[in-house]
Amino acid sequence: MKSYQRMGCFAELEEIPETVVDLVDLPEGTVPRAVNRTAERQRTAVRQRTGLIYGKAKARKIAEAVMRSEAVSMNRLADLINSALEKVIEAGLELPGLTTLDTLAAKVRTVTFRTRGEG
Repeated sequence: MKSYQRMGCFAELEEIPETVVDLVDLPEGTVPRAVNRTAERQRTAVRQRTGLIYGKAKARKIAEAVMRSEAVSMNRLADLINSALEKVIEAGLELPGLTTLDTLAAKVRTVTFRTRGEG
């Protein structure tokens, strides 16, 4: 729950920042671990508690639509990703991974520039 609240997405155990681990009062030397079923149950519980909807395809569709409309006026990938994140959050959906958004933004920007004859 703390990891999701801090990062806005579910991270792999090794990706959880030290600042999140410090928020939870655990004995020193505690190493995070989980089996797949436990992790899935925990994700389901967090989704229920936060009202978050798991919809990877829908989140990507929203992100792509926003990026396509914004790419006409925005050039930076970070700006496209931030615009997409806002809309996915507004929709109450779990965020796509950063790599997914980065790849999608680069693709949309490339297609937009080609269409406009700039690339």
